[in-house]
Amino acid sequence: MVWTFTLIVHTVGVKVHTVAAKVHTVGVKVHTVRVKVHTVRVKVHTVGVKVRTVRVKVHTVGVKVHTVGVKVHTVAAKVHTVAVKVHTIF
Repeated sequence: MVWTFTLIVHTVGVKVHTVAAKVHTVGVKVHTVRVKVHTVRVKVHTVGVKVRTVRVKVHTVGVKVHTVGVKVHTVAAKVHTVAVKVHTIF
C-alpha cells in the first residue's frame, strides 16, 4: 500500500518535472529568439549610424564647397568693382 502510494507520488513528480522541463525549453527558445531580434535591431541601428555619419560628411563637404563658392563670388565682385572704376575713368 505504501509502496503503491510512493510510486504514484513519484510518477506524478516525474510528470510535473517533465512538464517543467518542457516549459523551460520553450522559455529558452523564446529567449534565443529575443536575443536574435535584439542582435538584428543593433545591426540595423549600426547601419543607421553609419548612414548618418556619411550624410554628415557629405553635408560638411557641401558646406566647404559653398564656402569656396562664396569666396569666388566675393573675388568676382571685387574684380567687377575694379572694372567699373576703370570703365568710369576711361
